[in-house]
Amino acid sequence: MLNQKNRNLTALLLSGALVAALTVGLLPSGHSAAATPNHPLLSEVYADTNVSYEPEEYVAVTNPTSSALDVSGWTLRLNGKDVSFPAATTIVPKQTLYVTKTATTFEQELQQTPQFEYGSDSDRNVPQMVVAGAVPTLSNAGAQVLLLDANGQTVDAMVYGNEVAPSGWTGAAVPTVSEGTMLVRERDEVTGVLPDSDSAQDWNHLRVYQAGQSRFGAPTFSFAGTVQPYSSPDNSFATVVALLNSATTSIDLNVYEFQSMQLLEPIKDALARGVHVRIFLEGQPVGGLVDQGKYVAQQIIGAGGEVRFIVSDTDNGIYKRYRFDHAKYAIIDGNRALVQSENWKSTGVPADNSYGNRGWGIILNDRDTAQFYLKVFNSDWNTAAKDSFPYTASDSRWGAPSAGFAPDATIGTGGYVGNFKSQEVNGEFNVTPIFAPDSTFLHENSIMGLAKQVQHELLVEQLYIHKHWGSPSAGDTVDTAPNLYLEEVINAARRGVKVRVVLDSAFLHPEDPRDNQYTVQYINDIAAREGLDMQAKLVDLSATHYEKIHNKGMIADGHKVLVSSINWSKNSPENNREAGVIVDNTEVAAYYQSLFWYDWTGGAQSWNPEQPKGNAPVVINEVMYRTGGYDSSREYVELYNPNNVSVDLTGYKLSNKSGNFTIPSDTVVPAHSFLMVGKDSAQFAAYKGFGLDVSGMKLTLTNTGDDLQLKNASGATIDEVAWNNYVNGWSLATPSGQVLSRKAVGADTDTVNDWTITQPNPKK
Repeated sequence: MLNQKNRNLTALLLSGALVAALTVGLLPSGHSAAATPNHPLLSEVYADTNVSYEPEEYVAVTNPTSSALDVSGWTLRLNGKDVSFPAATTIVPKQTLYVTKTATTFEQELQQTPQFEYGSDSDRNVPQMVVAGAVPTLSNAGAQVLLLDANGQTVDAMVYGNEVAPSGWTGAAVPTVSEGTMLVRERDEVTGVLPDSDSAQDWNHLRVYQAGQSRFGAPTFSFAGTVQPYSSPDNSFATVVALLNSATTSIDLNVYEFQSMQLLEPIKDALARGVHVRIFLEGQPVGGLVDQGKYVAQQIIGAGGEVRFIVSDTDNGIYKRYRFDHAKYAIIDGNRALVQSENWKSTGVPADNSYGNRGWGIILNDRDTAQFYLKVFNSDWNTAAKDSFPYTASDSRWGAPSAGFAPDATIGTGGYVGNFKSQEVNGEFNVTPIFAPDSTFLHENSIMGLAKQVQHELLVEQLYIHKHWGSPSAGDTVDTAPNLYLEEVINAARRGVKVRVVLDSAFLHPEDPRDNQYTVQYINDIAAREGLDMQAKLVDLSATHYEKIHNKGMIADGHKVLVSSINWSKNSPENNREAGVIVDNTEVAAYYQSLFWYDWTGGAQSWNPEQPKGNAPVVINEVMYRTGGYDSSREYVELYNPNNVSVDLTGYKLSNKSGNFTIPSDTVVPAHSFLMVGKDSAQFAAYKGFGLDVSGMKLTLTNTGDDLQLKNASGATIDEVAWNNYVNGWSLATPSGQVLSRKAVGADTDTVNDWTITQPNPKK
């Protein structure tokens, strides 16, 4: 029977059917060795497990090469005791084999099937390792883990805790981790190469890997279409309700707290018209699951929906995958995703827009993006996971509200008057979903990557930023436990980036040295001492009339925006389930910039107070002149109005060496908006999916060199851009299909330094 199981396993391995679902983690680029190791590597060790007596202990072995490797007779030496792979065991390229003591417990706790077990024959479908003597046990305090080939030669090794290092190991052992946490060898973020320096550095990473957590990456989805930025208190309620009302097949919602009676109604309406509704909630929010939240869950269940909570109940063997499920995202009909900073409460998505929190949200109308969010949702919803607990009316913790409870349907009102309008943005987008803890510590992408790559301007608005990530009671400081997000923002300023940070002021804690007031002082002191263009402030709530800033957002260089639920504490990116998105599009960024400057100025204005307020010239923002032979349909010029008021372009001209094109009378470009000018709107729409604002441009934008000027109604040149050295010093030249683009929207020094070469990103 054992040999037959091994033969079946080999066939499955070679077919790729049992390639492990989990992946090893990621390191910043350049951390790992340059070359891919040519032999199998130890990639994970799980010693101090959640379950008593550690039946789900495991070791993982990864094949990093591009060839199948025969490991028949190879041995894992675990704390001095040996288990060996049986005959005919092959690891296919890039595969990871999970070898556990007890397969059934492993399956229950980690929600995947291991490839081998060695402590018992708990699952007859999982092949047995060959055990030499006593069954190994991995000590929580420390152990050696060795991988030996069929000749008994050490191929790879690791040591953790207080165990003596094996021969060939360099430096200290890998530090131990807390109960329920795995040791994971990290991959290079860019190349995917596993490091192999035989030192703790190979296992040194920021992410904490807890049992059962997902390991999704941060892919970027590029599409032409529509997204819809929105904000609280201004328009989030109307925007979210309209989205829910548009659902025809499914609504999948993951949110920390759902207490809004006004948002409950469109959910019930959707159920009444046959929409399948699943709601995943935090079962133990700070302060506990209150009756209002239980009532909402009860009503959804009663209307035919499904509700589950993520819970911890260690007395009954339930271990939570995440400290809190703090995400706020939804998928509608499998083809649209909503991501926001706000809970579904009266302050987060207020029914009256004079009241509530400042928060950001966005709707992404792209199926591929939505499907990625749905994959994450399904992994959390997973009904086989013990911590995914269904609403149960009789349960005192995750069931019906108290007898006689009457829900609060009060609609709050206040003094907020911003009244920003939600708007659909048509254009081209690069969209990167971000999830904690999966991708929140990536260096090349995600939050730190955004701060590392910014070149000109970084705007940060947060509920709070801890001055450091240590423990005040332990005496930690910014030197011993820095806030990695904050320090990257400060480093950006040191590179010459203009940095502005606004934080909430509703709940200040003078006794906590990490509090917002001390973070603001820390930022401003560094700026003064080092002469940096960096400022931080607390929001003036008496002027803006919010309940609080609850936002967790960032804007980089006027074209990349982070919308998320991720607070800048250590716990949020490290231990919680959080959700966010980075959207690359200048018109989307302009929407959030107006919100940021409104908050920065205490509601005085929604534009950069350091830029002209109403008389700045309209500028050229993008030019596509080299189209690969499609000049009649794809050439375009994009204009941008940086002012807080609309500008009438009647009498304005675009001029170059081929002649002049007069913009039609009564053409108006709204405040902080874009205007697309091209030759044929119908042909352009066939190319991009949306038409031009102004069609009929007769100019020829010369590939070999040109000087494009924008002239006002008086004939004065108010902006220009040149290429291919047609004007001395303007050596910019684009490959076919790329564009000349202003580095930062609205930034205008009238020099070549304002410009760069990018992929086309026309806005409408």
